[in-house]
Amino acid sequence: MRRLGTWVAVTMSGVIFLQGCTISHHGNKQSESEKQISEFNKRNAKYSANNNDGSEPDDSIRWVDRTKTSPLVLVAPHATNHHRRGRPKVADLYTGGITEMVADKLHASALTTTGKVSDWHDNWTTRDDKFTRVLKGLPDNAIVVELHGMDDSSSDEPVSVGTGDCPSPMTDDIVRRLSETHHGQVDIDSGFNAQASYTVTDFMQKRGHSAMQIEMDHAIRDPKQGRTPTTITRLSTAFQEALADLPTLSTKPTREENAPEPNIDKVRESEKKKSSRKKNSTRPKTEAENSSSKRSAPKSSRRSSDSTKKKSKSSRTSENSNHDGEPRRRSSDQD
Repeated sequence: MRRLGTWVAVTMSGVIFLQGCTISHHGNKQSESEKQISEFNKRNAKYSANNNDGSEPDDSIRWVDRTKTSPLVLVAPHATNHHRRGRPKVADLYTGGITEMVADKLHASALTTTGKVSDWHDNWTTRDDKFTRVLKGLPDNAIVVELHGMDDSSSDEPVSVGTGDCPSPMTDDIVRRLSETHHGQVDIDSGFNAQASYTVTDFMQKRGHSAMQIEMDHAIRDPKQGRTPTTITRLSTAFQEALADLPTLSTKPTREENAPEPNIDKVRESEKKKSSRKKNSTRPKTEAENSSSKRSAPKSSRRSSDSTKKKSKSSRTSENSNHDGEPRRRSSDQD
């Protein structure tokens, strides 16, 4: 914005302003993505306050209860700094803001920590705080999904799903939908399986609930990298589609007797092929490419390729993952 003297000014839009007028340039309107990131930053401020201890006193929570209208309950147990095995641990950055925004889009419930979590010795039987009391008070039909953050090199994929010891048809469907919305870039029960006794997933499954956890790498959470809106949209779409399937699915934390597990690998490969076809559809294949596509690579070759992929992923001791002080997490023992 600038003040004119005796000059006549013509803006990019062709509007003419005369002497003494103040010119406002409206051409730089925020994009929808920029608006979402701005909104996200406002929401996430309460979690990042005080070096990620949160803006509220220790063990404070934010609980938005919509269980009367939706069975989905999203939980961010590590939105603020916390403890594991008696040791302080840094927050899973940005998971609080993501949980809030996804829950609001779906009109689902959201439970997040807004203050530093005291050391509860990883023992649910003795833990008695607001967070635990909310979990214990959830209705029987509640579907609990906890959102976590992992280091970029912790998995070959940007999303890693843990279904715990007792998956349900409902959580199987969520996994399938996640794989679809993320174009197959989802690891299932490989590193973060949510089977550790201190996880929310294990605790809630033992209480008879349908529960699972989702780990997101730093790159798809960090608003500075611009991918947060896409992450929120993909999560929301997956949950929404799974909820649409709910009338035909059981939420019991065990699969029906003799029911086959979903072929997630098949779904994942199918989605990756779709994504690959989209990328290649704009250019014709060369004769060599057509020839090679008819031959499937031998297993040993595929293993070698997977190994190379894993090495290249791990070798990026990421510029993105630790510059915010976020800890590395490589196994289910650390989730």
